[in-house]
Amino acid sequence: MTFTDCSAQLFGVRASAPKVEFNLRNKRTAFELKVDNVPLAELSPKTGKAAITGKLSGVIPVEYLDSTIRINNGTIDAEKGTKIAFKTDKTTVTFDAGHRPSESPLIANLNALVSLDTVDGSLSAITLKSFSARLLDGRINSTPARYDLDSGTTAATINIDNASILDRLRLQGEFSGKLKGRISGSFPVRLTRNGFAIDNARLSAQGSSSILQTVAIPPSSGEERLFSKAGSSEVQWDFTDPVIVLNRAPAGKVTMDINLKSLKRKTGSGELLLTSPKGKLTMFAHPARPTLLSLSDFSAGLLDGTVAVERMDYDLATKHTETRVQLNGIPIQSLLDLQGASKLSATGTIRATIPLVLDNNAFSIPDGNMDAETKGTITYSTTPEERAAAGAGMRLTYEALGNFFYSELISTITMTPDGNSLISIKLKGRNPDFQNNRPVNLNLNIEQNLLDLFRSLTLSSDIEEAISKKALENSQKK
Repeated sequence: MTFTDCSAQLFGVRASAPKVEFNLRNKRTAFELKVDNVPLAELSPKTGKAAITGKLSGVIPVEYLDSTIRINNGTIDAEKGTKIAFKTDKTTVTFDAGHRPSESPLIANLNALVSLDTVDGSLSAITLKSFSARLLDGRINSTPARYDLDSGTTAATINIDNASILDRLRLQGEFSGKLKGRISGSFPVRLTRNGFAIDNARLSAQGSSSILQTVAIPPSSGEERLFSKAGSSEVQWDFTDPVIVLNRAPAGKVTMDINLKSLKRKTGSGELLLTSPKGKLTMFAHPARPTLLSLSDFSAGLLDGTVAVERMDYDLATKHTETRVQLNGIPIQSLLDLQGASKLSATGTIRATIPLVLDNNAFSIPDGNMDAETKGTITYSTTPEERAAAGAGMRLTYEALGNFFYSELISTITMTPDGNSLISIKLKGRNPDFQNNRPVNLNLNIEQNLLDLFRSLTLSSDIEEAISKKALENSQKK
């Protein structure tokens, strides 16, 4: 039995089959299902947070025999300009699914085998025996899965290999930019009556991407001093080789273990590089507080040392968080080099505990401390002309710090939200070339606006100025 020019329309989607053959003897049906210009806008959710534009077309060869449906070498493609957009209050994420002349269709070489299981003549389960296809110039396949109509449960693992997904993502708004990289990984999914769950899905991409963050700065705020452009600030985030392990509980809690090869934060003032950063991001853990994000077990390499944050809870609604940043093994010379020190050099490393409070994009440091982990040396270089022109007290300070072996270096730091800070430094040690190696104690207090300092990178010059000031005070006491 043969049917020709068959067509049907369902939910605004028109499908057709030029010819449908049905074998009465073995109850076999075979046909090519064609869909043309399916309007995706009809499928857009009504929430307003997401929108789908464009049209889909495709050809799906279908064969039905002995309660088994077979799809062999199907193709689905999207017209140019087809997009999926997700909107937040300040950023829009767009996925470009449209056809590109240099690439294969959206989905090609689609093959699947599905069996319809019955009990007493009634459909009881649908079993996906195999599924594979080319997806965005990569590959996708699934493990076998069985959907039980009574329990409403099923489970499967979707595998993706080298799919060009990140290359099609765009960000606009507060965060903007084009991502790069092909995605590979596995995606275990469970469907229950309570919702769907994801169990240790692992996705990775090779390559680097850049995201530009533009933040509006209120007039005369402390942040306006921190950035070079009044009224707004621009921060460029560069990251490489992301790896994400994703979990989702049926109730909605989402956790992401994130690992990167590197993360660089760059502004007009300078840049900060983190190596091998990793941490866990948790979302939607508290139904009563859906805007709460939690970062835990964060660590990274910084200036040949390490930086870590045990936990930080940030509320997107209140823009508030309190946390403690732990620094270890940071070379003192790296800090001086970062600030462009011209007269100071040092050996040794420091450890620090810096409490941070963030309120509506303004941060403060209530009471931080930074101490040397081991003994080391500090050298304050001066020219013969400077020493000759200096007073008696200043020359003493120059001599003491000319080859200073410190046994103790302790500092504290506080900073108010407007950037005003007080850094107190206590030094204890000796100079074998100064006054028969007698003990030397030196206390320095540096008062400055750290937001201005971060922008101009002149912290070291203020340390040098504080040393000169202390020497001058000693000279006046003589």
